[in-house]
Amino acid sequence: MQAPQFCLTTSRSYLFIFIYRVYFINESTSLQDNDYLLNVVQNTTNFVLDTESAYKSNIPALIQIYFLHSSHLESPLLLVEIQYLLDHSSTLFSKFKKLFHLIFNPKSDLHSWGPLTNELRRFFSCSLFTFPIIAITHNLQGQLKSWFNKWIESYYSSSTTAASTTTDDIVIINAASYDPTFLLPTRLMNERKMYSHESSSLQGGVSVGVGLDLCG
Repeated sequence: MQAPQFCLTTSRSYLFIFIYRVYFINESTSLQDNDYLLNVVQNTTNFVLDTESAYKSNIPALIQIYFLHSSHLESPLLLVEIQYLLDHSSTLFSKFKKLFHLIFNPKSDLHSWGPLTNELRRFFSCSLFTFPIIAITHNLQGQLKSWFNKWIESYYSSSTTAASTTTDDIVIINAASYDPTFLLPTRLMNERKMYSHESSSLQGGVSVGVGLDLCG
């Protein structure tokens, strides 16, 4: 089997098909909004979580939680502003804790890019949740890595590829044009990440997995 050629193409921009509404969780959150969220969360089982820290200080700043509903229903997107929460003894903060308790219940499926415990460990002091996490967690980064490793090895080890002088020995990667790591042949890129224990970015995962650009 001939060594495959690799074509770099510019990926299309990702278009979010779901309907959502942003809710800022902070000292200004209304009781009405919080009560609405407490009602919605009881009929939601899948959530997507991510966290952000302050750029320079690395202080925990934001927990993002998306309620994953079907595409025709409005889904809440929570932006929990850690540095702007009320005193822990306040009534509203108690409602925030109840909201998190329902999100993190054993029947929930929590999806994150990377181990969720690692994402949330720095935010433990905010007192919104407890460890260990008893919900079902899904590390999408790990799942993509496992799939991609198997795909690469399967491609290179296959001896049944039909001979061709045109496209049979070409792998097209719909990679984002701004990412220099995608200039490497796919196998070398993957080995580089594995040997250096480098984690794949969400942008890179979406680009390779479905050929779409998150930053477009």
